[in-house]
Amino acid sequence: MEKMFSAILRNEIGWFDDTNNTSSMLSSRLESDATLLRTIVVDRSTILIQNVGLIVASFIIAFILNWRITLVVLATYPLIISGHISEKLFMKGYGGNLSTAHLKANMLAGEAVSNIRTVAAFCSEEKVIDLYAHELVEPSRRSFTRGQIAGIFYGVSLFFIFSSYGLALWYGSVLMEKELATFKSVMKSFFVLIVTALAMGETLALAPDLLKGNQMVASVFDVTDRRTEVLGDIGEEVTKVEGAIELRGVQFSYPSRPDVVLFRDFNLKVRT
Repeated sequence: MEKMFSAILRNEIGWFDDTNNTSSMLSSRLESDATLLRTIVVDRSTILIQNVGLIVASFIIAFILNWRITLVVLATYPLIISGHISEKLFMKGYGGNLSTAHLKANMLAGEAVSNIRTVAAFCSEEKVIDLYAHELVEPSRRSFTRGQIAGIFYGVSLFFIFSSYGLALWYGSVLMEKELATFKSVMKSFFVLIVTALAMGETLALAPDLLKGNQMVASVFDVTDRRTEVLGDIGEEVTKVEGAIELRGVQFSYPSRPDVVLFRDFNLKVRT
């Protein structure tokens, strides 16, 4: 985060004139992208390693306890794991990352608050509120639609999970009836495999975060790797300067607005 902030400050003034590099958007990126990147690299990586070890150990134990019921439960693993992945995603919020959708609204609110004296001086409070409400219409609509879809698929995912549990327990009763397994071995194998399915679902549910982490990496390195057009000048420190500085025929316009010329044939002479 410190390196990203330092890279932002090194850029020239013209870079900040771009609408994608306003102070509000840069602050939001600095808070969300850098923080999320650190979370994914540290927290998600440790969970991934832990679950991989748990899955390998659980399969070995389950096959030793009862290989028959283990094979049956493994056949239902696609349903169980997909159900757990869906459950994880729905509990986190299927509406997706709406921070981008709310970015314009947040930027508008931030600018209004920081310039509240100007807003009050022109009696523009109602206008700012109307603009803010307008920016929230699209995120609200998307959130509502995705929420309805999430509810339907969440119910379907629970059906997959519990139907798979029922099949595994039914087959366990069949094995006990034929004296091919004991109640103790069936229940041990069942719960070991269920815990394994939870771990696999949690591991695969990290995939969107890891993909998002790749996007965050690209966003962060776009800023940190950018070469500023301002050339640094590090030389000898001069305590006393005598002479004159003279500029002749200066033409200047901002890179984002090249058609608006601020200086044309500007001359300046400074005596020291």
